[in-house]
Amino acid sequence: MARLRKLFAILLVFLGGIFSTQIVSADTVNITVSNTKLTPEKIGYKQSTEFSFDFAVPESAKEGDTTILSLPNELNFQRIASFDVYSDDGQVVAKAVADTSTKKLTLTYTNYVDKNNDTTGKMTFNVVVDSDVVKSAQDVSATLMVNTTDPSAGIVIGSGTIHYLGPVGEPDTLNFWKYGITSAKNTITYFISINTARENVSDVVIADVIKSPGLEYVEGSFKISEGDFVKNDLNYWVLQNRSDVTANYNVELSNDKTSFKVNLGNISRGFSISYRVKANYNLVGGERVENYASYSSGTTQKGEDKEVTGYQDASGSANGYNYSLGIKKVNEEGVALAGAEFTVIRKATGQVVGTLTTGVDGTATIAGLLRDEYILREVTPPSGYVAGADVVVNPADFDSTSKIASKTIVNKKKPSEPAKVVLKATKILEGRALADQEFEFKLIDKAKREVIDTVKNDATGLVSFKELTFNAPGNYTYTVNEVNGGAEGIQYDSVEYDVTVTVTDAGNGQLVAIVDKDESVVKFTNKYTPTPVKATLEVTKVLSGRPLKNGEFNFVLKDENGAVVETVQNDKDGKVKFSELLFKKADTYNYTIVELNDGKVNVTYDDLEVKVKVTISDNGKGKLIATVEYPQDAEFNNKYVEPTTTTTTTTTTTTTTEEPTTTTSETTTTTEEPTTTTSETTTTTEEPTTTTSETTTTTEEPTTTTSETTTTTSEEPPVKPKRVLPSTGDTSTIWTTLLGLAILLASGLGFYFHKKKV
Repeated sequence: MARLRKLFAILLVFLGGIFSTQIVSADTVNITVSNTKLTPEKIGYKQSTEFSFDFAVPESAKEGDTTILSLPNELNFQRIASFDVYSDDGQVVAKAVADTSTKKLTLTYTNYVDKNNDTTGKMTFNVVVDSDVVKSAQDVSATLMVNTTDPSAGIVIGSGTIHYLGPVGEPDTLNFWKYGITSAKNTITYFISINTARENVSDVVIADVIKSPGLEYVEGSFKISEGDFVKNDLNYWVLQNRSDVTANYNVELSNDKTSFKVNLGNISRGFSISYRVKANYNLVGGERVENYASYSSGTTQKGEDKEVTGYQDASGSANGYNYSLGIKKVNEEGVALAGAEFTVIRKATGQVVGTLTTGVDGTATIAGLLRDEYILREVTPPSGYVAGADVVVNPADFDSTSKIASKTIVNKKKPSEPAKVVLKATKILEGRALADQEFEFKLIDKAKREVIDTVKNDATGLVSFKELTFNAPGNYTYTVNEVNGGAEGIQYDSVEYDVTVTVTDAGNGQLVAIVDKDESVVKFTNKYTPTPVKATLEVTKVLSGRPLKNGEFNFVLKDENGAVVETVQNDKDGKVKFSELLFKKADTYNYTIVELNDGKVNVTYDDLEVKVKVTISDNGKGKLIATVEYPQDAEFNNKYVEPTTTTTTTTTTTTTTEEPTTTTSETTTTTEEPTTTTSETTTTTEEPTTTTSETTTTTEEPTTTTSETTTTTSEEPPVKPKRVLPSTGDTSTIWTTLLGLAILLASGLGFYFHKKKV
């Protein structure tokens, strides 16, 4: 039983160990500080000095632990900042945060301290004398307290004493000035003060120009204030009763954002203008940034100020232009070479900061550099030698103690005769003939990224660049590409070729150059595709005999092979219009337009064939042009004929003669009322005979004869003319006949009654 209790107790302890939670808390770590430096020891109002020292972190430190560094009350950090603290091997040991309100710098350690023992590094930051605490010139203690605020426990930095010159104030006559301060990473804020004397000044213009390369104004950062300048207790001008008047003025910023001007107009009070300037590269601690401002009234210059501001990085470090670069020039045998001339170029800005010329010992030195990246470019090699390639100097090349970077540069002897080559390419254009000097090509030095030559093709498509001369063995690579000229209808070839020229010394005083790609390989093929063009074919339709109807007749468009392209109908106005034809290639196209005979009754169709020629020409500039040619006759004429009918006409003729009336067999004599029928057509053939409908001939004895005459169209065989008595030449209508009878009857009756009375 005792054994079971013992095992149970052991099990509880074991399980407790498994399920227990270990709470790790951050600790405060004391670091060891050594090799302290104070640079400079003498500073003025708002000027800074640099604290630098080596540090060692104890092995007990772990990720998340902190160390708090405190400044004495008389000092402060220049600005609130966050930055990394590095070990001697370049790794981030801790994250640092400087707080100007508490005058404390807090280090929070990374996991680097968990992975490494004996962690050491170097720390640098800048401090200023707190002008709110120290009002006049005096010596200030330069100490730093680690995890305490007790000044007596402070670590002495450098000599331990800062000789503070105190505020010197500003002249009463100062009427225009500017200054700048580091306000953020790669950013400087400037302040311009105008008209401390509160003069009445007309037509005031403030102009400003950034003199350092790689910087530009931050849009939206401009602020203009108006107020009254007064001296404070430190004898410095300050703007009181200020009001923000930014909205009342227009800041005219240049396109490249490196200059501006603002017209304040007529003023009688003080003005302050603030704005930010930001670099497009990483500024180095202590780097000088130049800015120029001017103050004018009309054409009168009233003031100007050139401000040189030293940038301070996040740690407050401002080592500045305290670094040097030394070179030694030798040949391949190690013999010193004199007379080699170099330019020193700051890579961040592309600015030439100085030159070097080697002496008899082959050495040269340039001072006043920032701890930054530089390019050493040999512009004049020693006599009999070839200029070497560019040499890059990195920030890490500068020794942190001596602040010197050293480079040994070897020159090769110059061959007796240089090698020369001409790089070539081939131009191909698909879709039309290539023109001389039509396309442009560039030859680029790939290493220097410089355009060496720009040429155009000849009529055969050959592209030849200028002759290249090589004075030293090596590999030289060039990029060949075509310039996209944006010509209409051209699809450019975007391929780029890297052509390497290998130069070797043949050992006989002659350099030999071999090109790895010639014009048979370096080819650029463009495609020419002009914009398609449309053409519409039309003819006219005419119908005689009756009005034309919309869509009445069909017309067929055929290509030159006889294939039907389209069938359309006329409109009511006789227009026959086919759909648009699309042409993508310059050529001659022949079409035929015919009318489809669909057998409409009483219509005679026109068998006309209209031959149309469409000529498509290319203007060579990406556009096709269509020309349509019609024959003289492009009109289809159909005829409509009304259907023919046959009618029978009865003609009443009264003939009076002394002899009996003789009629032909085609004549019928009627004694009753005459029947009259008009005839539409009268046809006369062979012998001339006059046939008169409703003709009255008067003789002594009236005889009524009715004859039937058959009239036919001209399409029937002619009818033999009837034989009649000679015509008297007198004709009248039936109404004339009736009138005559009435008069005769009236005369008879009158004669009768007259005789009866007698």
